[in-house]
Amino acid sequence: MAANLGHKIIEPVPAACPIVLKERLCHLLQGQKITSRVRAIINQKTVCEAEGDLLFTNYGLSGTAILDISEEVSIAINRQRISDVLVSIDMAPFIDRAALRLEVSRRIKDGWRPEDLLTGILPNKFYFVFESKDLKYDAQTITDSVKGRLFKVIDTKRWNEADFTSGGVDIKSVRPGTLESMVVKELYFAGEVLDVCGKRGGYNLAWAWASGFVAGLSG
Repeated sequence: MAANLGHKIIEPVPAACPIVLKERLCHLLQGQKITSRVRAIINQKTVCEAEGDLLFTNYGLSGTAILDISEEVSIAINRQRISDVLVSIDMAPFIDRAALRLEVSRRIKDGWRPEDLLTGILPNKFYFVFESKDLKYDAQTITDSVKGRLFKVIDTKRWNEADFTSGGVDIKSVRPGTLESMVVKELYFAGEVLDVCGKRGGYNLAWAWASGFVAGLSG
C-alpha cells in the first residue's frame, strides 16, 4: 500500500533469526549449546561480531550470538543476493589461542585419548570439531578449529522464526519530528513498517511504542 502511494520501500528481510548451513558438524552437535564469539564475514570482510549463546541445530546455527549478527547476514543473502557469506566461530572465547594450543600440545604429549583432548574446555561431544584421520594429534589444527571454525551460510530462517524485520518504508520519506509522510499529506507511519530495526534487548518494542505515540499525537 505504501509503495502504491509512491513511497520508496527498502526490501523487507527477516532479522534476529537463525541461519541455515549445510554442515555435517551441526548435525553431529545438534542440541549442544555453548558460549561463543561469532563474526559475520561478507565478501571476505568482517562486518559485525557478537558474543553469547550458540546453539547447534539440525539445520544450522541459532542462539543469541547468531541472532545478534543475523541482520547483516540476512541483508547480504536475502536482499543483496551475495553468496560469499561466512560465519567464524570462536567456541572457547575464555581462552586465547596460545594458551589453548599449549594445553592441547601438553595433553597430546601426555598421551591423552583424542576424544578427551578438549575435556574441561568444551563438552566431550565436541571431539567432532577436529575429528579426522590426519588431524587428531595436530595441536595447531585443533586450536584453529576451536578458535576460528568457518561455516558457509546458505540461507536464513524465514519470517515465522524471525523476531524482527529489517526494511520497510524508507525513513527519508517521513518527517523526523512527526513521522508524517512527505509523499502523502496526513499519512503517518510507526513501528516496523518503517525501515528501522534495533538490536535485541527491547529496543524494537521501545521504538514501536515511541513511534506510535508520536504518530498518534501528530495525527
